[in-house]
Amino acid sequence: MPLAAVWHGSGADLIELQRAIERHCECSRDSGGKISGKCAAHRALLEQRFLDSLLFYRWLRQHLLDEERR
Repeated sequence: MPLAAVWHGSGADLIELQRAIERHCECSRDSGGKISGKCAAHRALLEQRFLDSLLFYRWLRQHLLDEERR
């Protein structure tokens, strides 16, 4: 099993994802500010299926919006 998932999206999509993770981060930190446990948002980044599904649904959403505008 791979230790890390691979991002197959664009750089712009990655920046948006990073911002979303930061907004929803609930990682627990110790008194020194060091992360002592990963939140669900950060754990999701380790799942290849999650990342691939996220990219697919972002593409699908845009595709449907483009079709609606025609």
